[in-house]
Amino acid sequence: MKFYKIKMYPILILSIISIGCNEKAETTKNKLVSIDVRAHVNSNDAISIKKEIERIEYIPLELTDDNSSMVGKIMDVVLTKDYIFVLSDPTCGVLQFDIKGNFIRQVAKYGQGPGELLFPISMYSVEEDSKLYITGAYQTTIYNFDGKFEEAFDRGGRMTFYSYPIGEGRVVETSSEGIPFEAKGHFGIGIFSNMGKGDTVMMKNNFSNDKISPSKESGFKLTRCIPSDSGVLFSTMTNDTIYRLTKDTITPAFC
Repeated sequence: MKFYKIKMYPILILSIISIGCNEKAETTKNKLVSIDVRAHVNSNDAISIKKEIERIEYIPLELTDDNSSMVGKIMDVVLTKDYIFVLSDPTCGVLQFDIKGNFIRQVAKYGQGPGELLFPISMYSVEEDSKLYITGAYQTTIYNFDGKFEEAFDRGGRMTFYSYPIGEGRVVETSSEGIPFEAKGHFGIGIFSNMGKGDTVMMKNNFSNDKISPSKESGFKLTRCIPSDSGVLFSTMTNDTIYRLTKDTITPAFC
């Protein structure tokens, strides 16, 4: 059983317990799968997800009398075995609830002091270490599941939008949206060691087509990252190929 990031609406969580995103066997053998999207644009065929989803739960989040648990604009949600972490707007920071929706604490707040969040964008958890990683534009901040600040580290100038652990202490990262490919800090997509603090394992940043739009004027838009059994699948509106990132490689998966 796997617990993935989910989309959330104010005051409730729609908890999707996934059996696992299982790609067909032939797609995991470095075989590029070509999909004729135009042929299916007008299709009304239903797509079954019953083999991917074990159950769906409705979890209302507690609103305390002092409003300390009030959730604002939702930026990201992390669901673990025992907790729900909500990254909200500057007035809320990161809020922690138990798996039933009962409010526990504010884990982190916005600011520029030690342990505070500056331009947070996304987050993920490493459950075996009981740690929550909050990804900011240039810095990653780590808290434990008891709400205590542990450390913050810079990522060498990388402007990161999405981070996800991929195994053996490595993380997948993608660049921020709306930033030109040639801008300082834009690196495309990459794999990095030591939870983002270490060396670059691999990067790819040749997504632009100068015949359509110069790289100095174009960047990522509407990026999507989907964890699967064989890695993280990445897509962006500015490219017609879906890439698979594993702990060692970046390869085309679908086009």
